[in-house]
Amino acid sequence: MFLPSLLGHTAELLRIIRKSPQPADSLASEYFRSKKYIGSKERRFISELVFASLRTFSACSHCAETATALVGEPVVAITGKKPVDAAMVGTVATACILAEFLGSMNSKEAIAALPGTVVEEGSVPYLAGEAWAQATGHTAEQGRKWADHIFAAWEHLATTCEDILQRGPDGSDELDLLGVRYCVQPWMLKAWKDDLFHTRSWRDVASLALSLLPSAPLNLRVQTMLMVRDEAVKRLCEQGVDAVPGTISPAAIICRKRVDLRSLDVVTSGIVEVQDEASQLVAYGLAPEEHWTVLDACAGAGGKSLHIAVLKRDNGEVVAADIEFRRLKEVAFRARRAGLSSIRTVPIGRGTRPGELPRELERYRNRCDAVVVDAPCSGMGTVRRMPLPKWRLTPELLARHAAKQRSVLAAYAPCVRPGGVLLYSTCSVMPQENDEVVEAFLADHPEFEPEPLATAFAAYGVEVPGLASDRATLTLTPAEHGTDGFFLARMRRRE
Repeated sequence: MFLPSLLGHTAELLRIIRKSPQPADSLASEYFRSKKYIGSKERRFISELVFASLRTFSACSHCAETATALVGEPVVAITGKKPVDAAMVGTVATACILAEFLGSMNSKEAIAALPGTVVEEGSVPYLAGEAWAQATGHTAEQGRKWADHIFAAWEHLATTCEDILQRGPDGSDELDLLGVRYCVQPWMLKAWKDDLFHTRSWRDVASLALSLLPSAPLNLRVQTMLMVRDEAVKRLCEQGVDAVPGTISPAAIICRKRVDLRSLDVVTSGIVEVQDEASQLVAYGLAPEEHWTVLDACAGAGGKSLHIAVLKRDNGEVVAADIEFRRLKEVAFRARRAGLSSIRTVPIGRGTRPGELPRELERYRNRCDAVVVDAPCSGMGTVRRMPLPKWRLTPELLARHAAKQRSVLAAYAPCVRPGGVLLYSTCSVMPQENDEVVEAFLADHPEFEPEPLATAFAAYGVEVPGLASDRATLTLTPAEHGTDGFFLARMRRRE
């Protein structure tokens, strides 16, 4: 399949994803199942380009519109071809051209992997431009001019925004332009700048936005009761995986290239589990003692429950609870596979009123040595993997998320015994869901007080760059830590 056709398929899938409320990866799988004639290498190219386009949509669509306006209408009529969404084709072609600048994908490598495609040094922009021209009815010469206009539009946008960054945006128009350049909604940039502690400069805000543009590496966690990390890394490398140790979590392994995990014995035997390095810090930040009873109140599929059980040497009890029964069912299977017997699951019904402890957990009131609340959130910390939240989130929806998080935290806090630990986390980088939720909770619950995370981390030799010794909260970002965006807060109930 030639590049113009692939751009057409990519544009069609991108249009479907942007119109549907369903998850992008599910829609992509459904699309490829309906088009079995698309080969595996072509599917991979389309997938990479779709997600690169989603992550960088505002900048790519802006440059594509500018270039298209300068080139003009096509002079070659398209006959006998299915109509294409020219704007979407322009956006995905621009994503190919600007990938090097935005860090969203390796265009040269992706195109070179296609059957029968030869990519010479510097040829990607013109290949993409000519493919855009063929798909939209322009001439090849117009396609090459279009590619040149893409670079010119990008240069102007980048230079203008660099000037704005140095002095700070003056008004909403300049803030909007920064949003286009850094591929995020303008109000989010302002929220990062005006966070609770006012510690970010506009340059820091831009760095955070830029760090959300590349695709995220695959992260694993080794079950250290079964195998030490170095041995697990060695085993993975022997099976052809480009694996290296993580930089913060002592159990983290980073796979620098995508791999089919189903074929790896260390995965099927439970020696390693998929879990982002930032998420692994929940268990270390909790620092559970072996005899503890720990409630993982929003356990999901149980990744954090498994890790907590490992740190407790499979002693005491870990209670994994969640309202999503389909995900919770995975916990028992994963625990058996990892050789863990201290985890029990508690499905929670949906009839509980907001802010109240579910009746299924009433027996744990004042009894748990620690409670983990990994609250449902916007997912803004994971947009390298799932880009849609950064385009669909609104201030109103974010406020609803924060209200729910305060309610969930208040509901499960009574399970903490006097002297016990409460750990709150989200996979978000929005201060409204993080520090502001914790501040509001502590104001309403004087029986809890913040407790430094660094002391808990030190028990495992974990050192987090930028974490002050007295801070009870931590925001991890791809820019500063190379992980997903993530938030942790450690609190203790007074005796």
